[in-house]
Amino acid sequence: YGMSFESEAGIFVDNFSARGHSGMNLVDIPGENLQAFNELLDYDLIILQFGLNVVSPSRRNFSSYEKGMREVVAHFQKYCPGVDILLVSVSDKSTRIKGKLQTDPSVPLIVDAQRRVAESTGTGFLNLYESMGGRNSMIKWVKAKPSLARNDYAHPNRRGAVKVGEIVKDYLLSQYEKEHGPLAPKADNSFALADR
Repeated sequence: YGMSFESEAGIFVDNFSARGHSGMNLVDIPGENLQAFNELLDYDLIILQFGLNVVSPSRRNFSSYEKGMREVVAHFQKYCPGVDILLVSVSDKSTRIKGKLQTDPSVPLIVDAQRRVAESTGTGFLNLYESMGGRNSMIKWVKAKPSLARNDYAHPNRRGAVKVGEIVKDYLLSQYEKEHGPLAPKADNSFALADR
């Protein structure tokens, strides 16, 4: 709980982040709380991005994860009716296999599971893994000059987070334009979403 001091105009983000979180526990948020937040704050979009913490080189089956994430999406759809939901896939994550760093073999599998969740629930889907470059892209992000990711080969650094933000922004704008037509940029390179 808290206080909201937002103005009447602009884009505002309420962020619920939790380290080491699979996303499954979001079904434990009481529905009446979600509903109350939505009634007060009038959400336009809920973005769900979880799953990197369930990636493991030995894991080949994500059916239980897929089932759990369907329940999470259904929970938000039930208590925040009419609010668009975007499921963002996991990013690339490298692991050492036989002494060589490479994309964790379970990353494409969980991305496929996340895509199926989005398709079956009618939510938007952004494939962050592919958008950042696909296979072995995390290695390239770490080695970039300047670097875009941390040396754990799993998490973007501050510059990488900005790049991920641009990927999400570009995706949202492209989807908006599919529905409403092209946006005219303002002189300061911002876009007037509220004008429509």
